Amino acid sequence: MCGIIYANNRDSSIELSTGLRVKNLFEIQRSRGINGFGMIEVLPNRIAMRRFVKEEDAIKALEESESKEILFHHRIPTSTSNNVKSNHPMMTDSDLYQHKYYLVHNGHINNHWQLKHEHEGLGVQYNSGEDFKFTDSEALLHELAMIVEGLKKPEEFSCKGGLAFVMLQTDKNNKATNL
Repeated sequence: MCGIIYANNRDSSIELSTGLRVKNLFEIQRSRGINGFGMIEVLPNRIAMRRFVKEEDAIKALEESESKEILFHHRIPTSTSNNVKSNHPMMTDSDLYQHKYYLVHNGHINNHWQLKHEHEGLGVQYNSGEDFKFTDSEALLHELAMIVEGLKKPEEFSCKGGLAFVMLQTDKNNKATNL
């Protein structure tokens, strides 16, 4: 499965940068996946999302990051190959939603094709795909976004499978509002 790491450095007594803290944590749990990487850097007025195919590129980005808050994901792909479009975080910026959402996910959604069909019927466009494949995590992202936005009731949540996730909500200007 995948690894999820969150760190913030709001405490001035912490000597390591947030990026180096995340790098150290990644080294401890590296066995959770080295076939795709991505991160969200929460900056003062915006979110920076970066995705990588190569481990060395992800490590370099962590070492150079000046963000005080980072959400990092490293993966063993379950439904797609290791490519930038399929690596996490997943992001949606649909006119269907009042906010943007970013998601990192560990697990596997078994009914992702059914959910994709349902979501596309509502006007959602999937972005993680290539060659008729897409990441199951994108189905989870839209299912959660619909619940948060009030487009579905919580009891209508219909993802089947195993999941652990972190989702970030931003306003349409990409300023963080909720985690």
